Amino acid sequence: MATTQPPPNQSQQSQQGTGPQQPAQRIQITPEIAQQMAAKLRQQQQQQQQQQQMSAPPPPVISPSEVDFVEQPVSTKDKRIVAADGASEKLKSVCNDINYLINKLEQHPEYAVPPPPTIMKPTRSQQFTKAKEDGNALFKQGNLDEAIRLFTVAIELAADRPPWESHVLAREELSLALSNRALCYHNKEEYDKSLVDADAVVEIKRPWSKGHFRKGKALIGLNRLQEARDAILLGLDFEPSNDDLKNALTEVDTKILVNHHAKQQTK
Repeated sequence: MATTQPPPNQSQQSQQGTGPQQPAQRIQITPEIAQQMAAKLRQQQQQQQQQQQMSAPPPPVISPSEVDFVEQPVSTKDKRIVAADGASEKLKSVCNDINYLINKLEQHPEYAVPPPPTIMKPTRSQQFTKAKEDGNALFKQGNLDEAIRLFTVAIELAADRPPWESHVLAREELSLALSNRALCYHNKEEYDKSLVDADAVVEIKRPWSKGHFRKGKALIGLNRLQEARDAILLGLDFEPSNDDLKNALTEVDTKILVNHHAKQQTK
């Protein structure tokens, strides 16, 4: 019968020299070690997720105006942006705005980058003031044609301001020069032209009573009395105590009443 011998002790192993090696001792994974390993693994996963979130770009923010965005082709021709055939009017308008800015930048090569709106050359304002004042002097002399020419020069100077300059100043200049030219056309009894200028004044500077007054007077001249009354009443909404508008309202109401009586008599 075979007998089992006890394992050799350390002294015997050292004496045997190069005998067969014992298998490595296994590490016992206690519950504490398992918890530590799980916590370390969770920490590594969290770090990886944080790195991915930091490296990923933020989701795009879509404004309400871009919700219905539809890509449309455009092309360049002679350094201009051209909308494709059949493009929407909005796209054509945007292309016109870009081309206008390109044209202005080409006219001012000294500006590598458009300056702040507070920086404006005084030359244009001086030219505008001179054209306007000379036009006023000619109007008082009764030279309406020459006054119209100078007011037109003033309008062109104001309208041709670079788009990076103050829009407030451009609106002030434009509304004033257009109002003066509308008065010249009215005195020449060219009421249709006077109405065009007056309409532009109202669009540019709506709260200004002078624009509504000019529009009302032009419509009276065209015998469009109800429209004239509406224009005058709109002006009075902005400035109820304006004497010019009050007098114009009395004038148009009188004309409406006279026309009404005339129609009654012809029946």
